[in-house]
Order: sequence, then C-alpha cells, then structure tokens
Amino acid sequence: MVSVEIHFTGQSSHAAAAPWAGKSALDAVELMDIAWNFKREHLRVQQRSHYVITHGGDQPNVVPPAASVWYYFRELDYDHIKELWDLRRHDGRRPRAMMTGTSFTSRVLGSAWPQHGNRPIAQAMHLNIQKVGMPQWSEADQQFARAFQRAQGAPERGLTDERSGQAQRTRIHSRQRAARRRVRRHRRHHVERADGRGSASRRTSRARPGITGRARSRWQRRSRTRAPRKPRKWKR
Repeated sequence: MVSVEIHFTGQSSHAAAAPWAGKSALDAVELMDIAWNFKREHLRVQQRSHYVITHGGDQPNVVPPAASVWYYFRELDYDHIKELWDLRRHDGRRPRAMMTGTSFTSRVLGSAWPQHGNRPIAQAMHLNIQKVGMPQWSEADQQFARAFQRAQGAPERGLTDERSGQAQRTRIHSRQRAARRRVRRHRRHHVERADGRGSASRRTSRARPGITGRARSRWQRRSRTRAPRKPRKWKR
C-alpha cells in the first residue's frame, strides 16, 4: 500500500467578476478523480484505491488557487503495488494539470509492504517484551480502545496488561477443559445405555448432564421403568 497526497496550484480570481482570470486547482483534482474512476474498470480485481479531497478551496465565489487530494493504492504484492503507483504517477496528474493550466506536486505520506515472517526475530522480540513489560495504559487510551471496540461491534474490554491477559487466557482454557469433560461424560453415558453395560442402578443413578432439580428427578424415575436396550443383531 502507498499513501500519497497530490497538491495542485492554480490562480485565484473572483468567480463572478472575472472567472476567466482564474485557474482552478479544484478542477484539476476533480478531473483526476473522474479519470481514475474510469480507469478502475481496466485494473486488476485485487487492487483497491481510495481517495479523499483534503482541501478544495475557501469559499464558493473564489476560484480555488490550491487543492489537494489524498490517495491510497493497495495491491497484494510489491510488484503490483509498484505497477499501480507508477500508473498513477505517470498517467494521472500531468494531463489534468495541462488541461487546467495548473501545476502539481506530490508527497508520499507512507507505505506498507507485504510481510515476511521470521521466527527467530519474533521470538527474540517476544522475550524482550516480557522483560520490559506491557505499557501503562492511560484512561484516554482505554476510552479510545473501548470506543473502537464499540464501533466494531466487539465486546468493550479495553486494553489489557500482561497479567490480565494471562488471566483471561487461563479462564478461557478452563472453560474449554470443562466443556470437553462434559462432552466425554455425555458420550460415555449414552454408550452405556445403548450397549446395556453395567447395572440398572448404576445407569439410572447417574445424573443426566445439563438437567438439575425437579427435571432430574423426573428423568431418573422414567429411567428406572425402562428396560435395558438390547444390542442390535444384524442379519447376514
């Protein structure tokens, strides 16, 4: 991804008294945006490009002498990102400046490239983080994190430090182990009932998982009246 801001410079004039004396930088921005929107049809499906006009003039009755537009260019790998950036750099700005009689400058604000993981470096960084410890989050940090989580529809937990994160992972693992134990008990109980193994009192005294109170008593009474199920015999 490449983040770039393009700034056009024109000539100011009064839009009602002498509009012919002005050179609108905003016209150059709009022409460039329109041309790029038509160009999207002939680009790869994987590309993503977004823009926003950061400055378009001061007031309507003055021809804008300056205007800026901010673009993001995204692709899957370095070669296609560079190809998209070169296409925009050579084909997008100069013709619009010539059409409107303006000049332009561009400034790369940032870039992000595909990552290549390195396990030894990641492990060394993790050990250093454990030695230094997690940051001390301020109340403003917590408010921003909760607002972001709320906007994404996620639970509003805020930012956690290392201790609370470890405690949360421990609680999750405990719940997962308890769920696995319940599943094993439930399966073992049904296998015993289907195969007829064990005594009737052993089968009926076992509490059914997930049933408590009066419902458990009714289930136990109903189980005592049932005859043990015989194993199915298959005909050859």
